[in-house]
Amino acid sequence: QEWNINAHWTLFAGLRLDDSRLNAPFLAPRLAAVYQVSPKSSYKFLYGRAFRNPSTFERYWSPNPRIEAERIHSFEFVRERAISKRLSGAASVYYYRLGGLIEGVPVSEVVLQYRNVRDSRVAGLDLELKGHPAECLELGGSVSLQQARYRGGEKLPNSPDRMAQFRAAVPLFGDRFSLAMAARYLSARLTTVGMEAAGPVLADLTINANRLHPQLALHFGVRNLTDRRYHDPLSAEHAMPALRRAGRTAFVRLDWRPGE
Repeated sequence: QEWNINAHWTLFAGLRLDDSRLNAPFLAPRLAAVYQVSPKSSYKFLYGRAFRNPSTFERYWSPNPRIEAERIHSFEFVRERAISKRLSGAASVYYYRLGGLIEGVPVSEVVLQYRNVRDSRVAGLDLELKGHPAECLELGGSVSLQQARYRGGEKLPNSPDRMAQFRAAVPLFGDRFSLAMAARYLSARLTTVGMEAAGPVLADLTINANRLHPQLALHFGVRNLTDRRYHDPLSAEHAMPALRRAGRTAFVRLDWRPGE
């Protein structure tokens, strides 16, 4: 539901009810208040409540009839502004309160049972800038700072404290092709056994041919361009705490759109 309070304020509200045979009913409200300073500037105040039911694997790997849905309350403040005719920026501050996180708990030397074991809190800041500083150049970048902790203060596994992304794209040969470069950074992440997986800096390169044919698009790219060696933390049911990811990888994708 939407209510236009006046020329600047707009309120939004929604309510969703989920019910199923295996899970308790869950009522999920969504609320938003938007203050539109001008067509180029706004403030947003957001609240939501959501859930995640246990998967079939989590419910039945070692059967647990008492397992319940994870729950989250989210609070967010967003500031959006057009900095110039070609650039826009956004900043958001958020706080998430998560309850009943589902984790694997050892019940024998070889078996885990999934249970609602702990609550956690996440607080963070996101900054984003995007636009076309020049006619033939598209840029976008974001930086995120967050702190994800269990209620007792321990750090959550596989939760980086710092993240950054950057993307640039330029047209080639009169817009028949485009060249895009993307880079991303993750800070070190904790594994379930208390070790740290070093934070990677990764770069990708993509060339898109969008006008070879009205119904055909060709994409060629290289992921992990610098062949960086890195590991991603794994969850508790795996025998090893982290998985080594692929190095430099090339790909070709052909998209055919019949009927266009």
